[in-house]
Amino acid sequence: MVSIKNIIIGLIIAVVFVMFCAYGTNLLYKSPNYENYCRIPNTPVENQTLCDEYNGTWIPQETLCKMDQPCPQGYCDYYTKCQPSWQKAEKAYSQNLFIISIVVALIVIAIAAFLISVSSVSGGLMFGSLMYLIYGTARYWGYMEDWGRFIILGVALIVLIYIGYRLASREKEK
Repeated sequence: MVSIKNIIIGLIIAVVFVMFCAYGTNLLYKSPNYENYCRIPNTPVENQTLCDEYNGTWIPQETLCKMDQPCPQGYCDYYTKCQPSWQKAEKAYSQNLFIISIVVALIVIAIAAFLISVSSVSGGLMFGSLMYLIYGTARYWGYMEDWGRFIILGVALIVLIYIGYRLASREKEK
């Protein structure tokens, strides 16, 4: 019978494990920094020359102004040129994070399921691996094609059913 203490320690292990994995991954493999791709000034840019210096796109527009105030005849769109390169870097990072999370999660789930006999520890590591896998998958899910999602979910289902059967057969042997 599983006690409340075992459940709580398992949940604590899961939370600390997923944080350990997330921070460890970030320590070893940095996410692209938006500011490295898009430089946005602190004050509004009011002419095309300054806009070009910030790699922006000047959008002209006619504006009626009061005579005593400066009146820019357009605005600077800072994102049209820099956003695509940042999104490309973010997609590549998310894909790699997804692969890292799958590998780490599967290894830890296998170790926890088959080599660790203490249920609170193995359960905590398996649940933490699941959360880390969700974290990695969520980062890449929006970039993935439908067929990729389908295949990944199918493989995950097969692996989990296999592990479930193996664990059940181990329990019968005891």
